[in-house]
Amino acid sequence: LQYAPYQEETFSSIEWQTVLPNNLQVTFINDRSSDNSLEVMRRIKKRSNLRVKIIDNKQNLNQAGSLNKAIELSKNELFINLNADDMLV
Repeated sequence: LQYAPYQEETFSSIEWQTVLPNNLQVTFINDRSSDNSLEVMRRIKKRSNLRVKIIDNKQNLNQAGSLNKAIELSKNELFINLNADDMLV
């Protein structure tokens, strides 16, 4: 699936929150997408004031494998999973 068109809006829904934890880290995982998702992730990281980490999987892990990887690498007490086409309201 191609989710690059949704990433900006999904990320903006995080930035629009009125209260964000001080130690918030947004982690993007590129699971070998064939669209320009990685480019969009890099553009978001460059423009954002939030801490953004990008993980570029060497092989496709699918959704469950990528989620497990994100959980393993998370250093915060709170973990929220948002897919590329999800929004925080």
